[in-house]
Amino acid sequence: MSKNDFVIQWENTVKIFECDYDGPIQMLNMVTWKGGAEAISASQKYSVKVLSLLESIGAKLVYKAESLATVVGSEDWDVVMIVEYPTITVFHDYVNSAEFCSSEMAELRKSFMGDSYRMYCMKAPKK
Repeated sequence: MSKNDFVIQWENTVKIFECDYDGPIQMLNMVTWKGGAEAISASQKYSVKVLSLLESIGAKLVYKAESLATVVGSEDWDVVMIVEYPTITVFHDYVNSAEFCSSEMAELRKSFMGDSYRMYCMKAPKK
């Protein structure tokens, strides 16, 4: 399996279901890009498709920025994004949907994504 295969650690998803939380979740995405014009074109095509899919399920891109420098840790990321999903169930259905799992989307991901890291988040309760 290559570093850019989209493999979800479902055992971690179970932890969220077990905490009896049914509110919005945020997904922290950190990505490295492959270089070249072909990768840029694939990234743009992928972004258009993903943003459309996200909108159709009530999810949204809430933050996207280029990474300037790694302060702690050994990996350098090119871009950091936060996507908010209405619930963990919506996220689960999305990443298992025919559209997201299509061979076209998988090929686009492989053509531009060098590596990626994703983490579930939820807003901390106010104290």
